[in-house]
Amino acid sequence: MKKKAVIIIHGRSAKPAPQILLESCKKSIFEGLDFVDGQEDSYSKLEKKMNKNEFFIDIVYYADILGYKYEQDLYYKANFKDIMRYPWREKSIWEILLSTTGDVIELVIPVLKKAGIDFSKYLNDVDKYFNNPKYKQEIFRRIDDKINQYKHIDEIFIVGHSLGSIVSYQYLKESIVNAGKDFSKFRLITMGSPLGLETVKSKLLYPLDFSNNEISWINFSDPIDPVCCFEPELKGDFKSSIKDIKVVNDYNLDKVDAKNSGIPNHLLYGYLRCPEFGDFIYSII
Repeated sequence: MKKKAVIIIHGRSAKPAPQILLESCKKSIFEGLDFVDGQEDSYSKLEKKMNKNEFFIDIVYYADILGYKYEQDLYYKANFKDIMRYPWREKSIWEILLSTTGDVIELVIPVLKKAGIDFSKYLNDVDKYFNNPKYKQEIFRRIDDKINQYKHIDEIFIVGHSLGSIVSYQYLKESIVNAGKDFSKFRLITMGSPLGLETVKSKLLYPLDFSNNEISWINFSDPIDPVCCFEPELKGDFKSSIKDIKVVNDYNLDKVDAKNSGIPNHLLYGYLRCPEFGDFIYSII
């Protein structure tokens, strides 16, 4: 029986303490399994695998490296009606504009993609990661340490969310190119990723591809996630055989904190509990 591990690399900004974040990620994944069609045993099947040490869920925590203190965890359990498969939701004006062919928005998007605002100048932690090598090196060391804990595992799935998707891609790509490491047992999963944006691609050290399909790659995106909505699909930007999967990210902080709506349709817990990711988890357990 193959042993497998899912290692989650979170995005930017402050996070709850590592163990709390990990437990909330696990809860979100188990929630998503409840929506796997026709597989009522999915929840118990994963639980049994984890209890037998045949399947692991873990995180790489780096918010402290970027100078953040622990924040309150805002995980909440979704109402059954909140979690849905793509595209079954009422379309917002934003989604209609993004999907309307011939509309003026279609003329604006390519300009924004090629000459968009360099967000790293306005987000201090993103600027640190891209422009100060010591932060990136320390985050990579932390990923190395985590991976070494699972060197006995047969298959490892690196799940990168938001800035974490950039970190994940760069770590795998640069490890292969610079160190010649063997990552044949690794798989890359990205969520809410800005990797398709020109302002991001221009900052990467190596071209956006895994030549010869060194690593398989699945990208999950909500088409109205503000972080990836201009490039929700990555297949056209990379030479790799990426599988793009559209989802509905239901998680919004206004459900638990009316003063803090966060970034709607983008947060990590929403991606981890969407039915499509539940399908993926079920397929590998």
